[in-house]
Amino acid sequence: MEQEQREFLARERLDALERERLREQRDLDARRQIQELTDRLVHAEIARRDAERRMKDAEAHKTHGPTETQGVTQSAMEAVRLERERLDATYAERWQQREAEADAERARWASEVHTSWKEQMSTMEQKVQALEAERERERESSQNIQRFHAGQVRDLRATLAQVQGRRATVTCDEAGERLNRPGV
Repeated sequence: MEQEQREFLARERLDALERERLREQRDLDARRQIQELTDRLVHAEIARRDAERRMKDAEAHKTHGPTETQGVTQSAMEAVRLERERLDATYAERWQQREAEADAERARWASEVHTSWKEQMSTMEQKVQALEAERERERESSQNIQRFHAGQVRDLRATLAQVQGRRATVTCDEAGERLNRPGV
């Protein structure tokens, strides 16, 4: 019975761990999809800005000299680079924050499972100890009853031997008296 309960609890823990793993995998897949969509949006925005910049550069090149166009192009490139770095840093920060939250949740859940398991094991051990103590009390009680009955039988045998000894003496005495009586 104990073993079945332990196996049941172990199966329950494994099932819970598997459900948690699947949930985390779904969360991770969702995060990856969100990241892919974010990357696509960022790249689309960069491509749009590049196209606008090229269009402006082409117009500026027509109306201005090459040095002005080159300065505008460099500043636009620098702005794009800075924006890309900012987006990368923001993404990395969010990713680390979500990973830390997931790790904290996993640690909390593992701690709860471990605490629950320890409580259940403690309860089971107490029940086993109570059953063993009860069995020991019953064994001692049975031994006491057996000793009592053995003493009763011993006393009965001793009493019976005394009674039979007296009867034999009385019978012998009566027989002797009959022999000694004149008329018999």
